[in-house]
Order: sequence, then C-alpha cells, then structure tokens
Amino acid sequence: MKKDFKEKVEALKAEKEAEIAAIYGEEYLAAWTKYNALETAIEAIEDKAENASLSDDDIAAIMNLLGLDETQKDALANKDGVINVESVDRYLDKHLDDDFAKSEAEEEEMEDLEDSIEDILEKYDEDDYVLTSEDLTAIATAWGVTADELTFTDLDGAEEFLDDAEEALEDLRESIPLTADQKAQIQAILQDMKDVKDTARDELKNKIDEMKQHFHDFKQGKLEAHGFGDKGGMR
Repeated sequence: MKKDFKEKVEALKAEKEAEIAAIYGEEYLAAWTKYNALETAIEAIEDKAENASLSDDDIAAIMNLLGLDETQKDALANKDGVINVESVDRYLDKHLDDDFAKSEAEEEEMEDLEDSIEDILEKYDEDDYVLTSEDLTAIATAWGVTADELTFTDLDGAEEFLDDAEEALEDLRESIPLTADQKAQIQAILQDMKDVKDTARDELKNKIDEMKQHFHDFKQGKLEAHGFGDKGGMR
C-alpha cells in the first residue's frame, strides 16, 4: 500500500516536472529529459548494489557460522526469497541479540560470531560496488555517449557524475528568463502537484485506518465469540 503511494507520487512528480521543463523551452526540456534518463539509470544501479544477492559460497559460510543446515536456508532470505545484506542483518537482529546472553562469555561469543559474519558482508558494501559493463552501457546510453567515453568505473564516480549533471542543469535553468505568465504557470503546476500528493496521502491514511479498524473488529468478534467482553474479561 505504501509502495503504491510512493509510486503514484513519483509518477506525478515526473509528469509535473516535465510540464515545468517544457515552460523553460526546448533546450531546457531536452537537457532535463537527458538528465532524467541518467538519474533513472544510476538509481537502478544503486538499487541493484544495495540489494545485491550474496554468493553461494558466502551464504554457505554464513550458514556454517550460524549452525544452519540447508533446510533452514530460507530463514536468511527476504520475502522475495533473496539472501542479501539486509535480509542477513534482519536475521542477526532477530536471532543474535546479545541482550539475551546468559553470561558474559556467551555475550562475547555472540559478538564474535556477528563480527565474523559482518566481515563476510563487507564486500557487498554499496560504496565499494564496481560498475559492470552492463551498468556502464546503461549509463552511457542514457547520457547519449559510448561507454568508452565515461571516466569512472565505480558507483561513487557515477554519483559524482550525476551531481555534476544536476548542477549544470540547474545553471541552465537559472540562465533562462521567464515571463510573469510563465512563472504563474509554474506556480499553478506546483500547487496542483501538492494538492494531488496531499489527496493521495489522505487516501493512504484512510485505507490504513480502515484496515486497523477491520482488524480491531475482527479481533473483538473473536473475543466475544469466546465469551470475553471489550476489556478482555469474561462476561
């Protein structure tokens, strides 16, 4: 539900930003479209780097450290069945909480175990992600150049390149004079964007409230069916 809201807002934002870009003229619209394609390509790579699946060898090593067998492998996976840094961290938070250690020795043992697993996960740090040939091709295609013309090879370099492109786009926008009518058009678009976003947020809140109420009514019905009142006491 929240994902749907986010996607709806992002689609609205892109649509309205395109309308505003068009007001600045063809040159700016072309530059904005090019930048938008670059941003989309790099964001997709960032998402891939952040959610990279662990190798079979690393999964096996982690399972061995945790004492898990093949039938328990799914415990390390996320809801999509993927084992990545986030899903392993979630498992550790749930099953390796040293607050429940019965002794200082047991607490140290759990901390050492977690450190060993974190050492394995370090290689999947998003900041150390090296761009693949496919990544470079996607960026180059979005920017309208060849991969050989790109001067970076890692994600950090790609993000710096995106920042520079954004700054150049901002400079171009600021260099374009607008009439009072054009400024009014932009303000109207921004207000429309805000109104639609607020409406979508209200709809999301209402749906969440309805679900909470439905769950409460269902739970209350179960209690009453077993002879319990609203406070949980016997009638």
